[in-house]
Order: sequence, then C-alpha cells, then structure tokens
Amino acid sequence: IERGGQTINTIGPGDFLGEIALLDGGPRTATAVTETPCRLLSMTYQMFHELLDASPEVRAEILRAVGGRLRAVDEASPV
Repeated sequence: IERGGQTINTIGPGDFLGEIALLDGGPRTATAVTETPCRLLSMTYQMFHELLDASPEVRAEILRAVGGRLRAVDEASPV
C-alpha cells in the first residue's frame, strides 16, 4: 500500500483494503500496487454496506481492523 510514492504497508492473502473510502464515501487514502499476480474482489459503496448489514461478523472484523490501523497511525505520529 502506497501513499505519496512511499510504501506504508504490505498486505497478503485474506487482507482487505479500501474500507475507509467505503465506510465514509470519501476518496481513497492510499493506492494499492501488487508485487505478484492476484485476484481481488471489487465492491461498490452499496454492495459493501449491504454486506455489512447482512453479516455482523464481517462488520465487526472491519471495525476492528480500522481501529487497529488508526491506533498504529496515532502511535507513529510524533506528540
């Protein structure tokens, strides 16, 4: 995952990205670049929210991940 031409994270099989833009309908906050061929699932804002409504487990996992990512950014920021 890149932001401003700098690698900010590396994700692997089973990980997800793009959830922030799907949660708030805003622009993406980073760009994904693959190092190897991969298969991705692309979802619209509507599809994503239908999935969250239909699956409390998926909703909880995404919220956990977003919270963890926000904490990591907060901890990395100078005080």
